[in-house]
Amino acid sequence: MRAGGRIRITGMGFQSSGVQTTRGYFGVGVPGSTSNPQIDVANLSDTYAELVLPANCDQEGMLMLASPNASGSDTLVTGDQPIIVGCAPGTPSGRIVGTEGAPNGIMLVQPGSSVTIRGTALRYVTRVLDNQMRAYPFTFHKIGSGPSAFEQLSVSIPPATGQIYQFYLENKLTDPVLSGTVAGMARTAAAPTWNGIGPVWAEPGQMVRVAGRDLSNGTPPSVSVGGVPAQVLRHDPLWVEFRLGPGTTAGPIRLQNEGGSVAMAGPFTANTGAGHPGFFVVSGASVLQGISAATATRATGDVLIVTGQNLARLRGICVESSGQGGRPTGFFALTRVDANAPALSNTEMRVVLQDPPHAVKTGGAIQSYAPTTPPGDYPPTAFACVPGSSNVTWSW
Repeated sequence: MRAGGRIRITGMGFQSSGVQTTRGYFGVGVPGSTSNPQIDVANLSDTYAELVLPANCDQEGMLMLASPNASGSDTLVTGDQPIIVGCAPGTPSGRIVGTEGAPNGIMLVQPGSSVTIRGTALRYVTRVLDNQMRAYPFTFHKIGSGPSAFEQLSVSIPPATGQIYQFYLENKLTDPVLSGTVAGMARTAAAPTWNGIGPVWAEPGQMVRVAGRDLSNGTPPSVSVGGVPAQVLRHDPLWVEFRLGPGTTAGPIRLQNEGGSVAMAGPFTANTGAGHPGFFVVSGASVLQGISAATATRATGDVLIVTGQNLARLRGICVESSGQGGRPTGFFALTRVDANAPALSNTEMRVVLQDPPHAVKTGGAIQSYAPTTPPGDYPPTAFACVPGSSNVTWSW
């Protein structure tokens, strides 16, 4: 019941044979005793009596109804089996603990866990609801005693991921029914989804960035590549940066957060039309195995296709100069068609013949144009020709 509210007791003979029920009692005294505080009868008929609870009560107690007898003392109509009633002072209210400093008042929780609501007038809450009027299991706790005590409810969260919960409190002991809004909201962690990886290849020790949604739910996600743990550098819900761990040899990338995990793989299609993994690891030495062109004739600006292994890290190839066409003897580089674009294949690349064909020595050695620094974001100045990096020769 609400403090100051009315409660109706039904029965027979409350107003018959000249005997009128005039008083009630409510409190925590002895059953069958009139020692509890007296309360008024506000409305009466032969089949019911309405009693008014105290305006400031906040307790669970015994409700008893009395009629005067011939000697003028009260006879308890309810006998020694009183009605147990809860008396609440007003509308229950509270806040989800932990949402005070959370962004937008939304706190992240684990699916299938529980949240704590702390507030006032909670002890007689009969249902915890959401805005769809769905009820949630809860337990009640009181911490401390006396005026400084506070009340809290532990509310069970379903195992669903990526859901937002706002709660309402219902107190059906009150008359009329009162409900209270709970401040703050709870959001269950969502499993990650991804829509992009850059670069699409990496070496152990190199940084990779994944873009998507729910990649981080407030705490750092766990990232592994081919089962080898990676070092998470930065993260937020829309992107995660990490560095491949030592000993990484292959993908896929697997990202795990509080709501689940996702494995990141392709396929993508390279510019040559070949299908390749969406992400791959460059592990081991770069090896050139062949070079070809679309036509047998050669001309400045031709695009050549180089095949081999672990080619993604290369900026191009080095060819031996014939000493003609303005090139001195030695080696010079033929760079990728777009040396700044992420490689889409680890087994082939396209390079541009930016010099006249006769500037390249027929039968001359072909070398890798490879990085000279440890794995990382290689600047153009970090590349050099690598002697003995292949057995391929210029055959035109």
